[in-house]
Amino acid sequence: MQMIKMIKFIIVIGALALGIINQDIKYIFIGAMLIFVLEVFLYCEKRRSAQL
Repeated sequence: MQMIKMIKFIIVIGALALGIINQDIKYIFIGAMLIFVLEVFLYCEKRRSAQL
């Protein structure tokens, strides 16, 4: 679980850095979308492992 938090942290920092460097808000949205997808994936994995 700690690994997932690190990945999310890296995605957030990367998206923010890109957004600031390029003065473009879309990178922040891309970062948010990646995190959302990751959250959904993790939720589905948890549900599936709970059902087994």
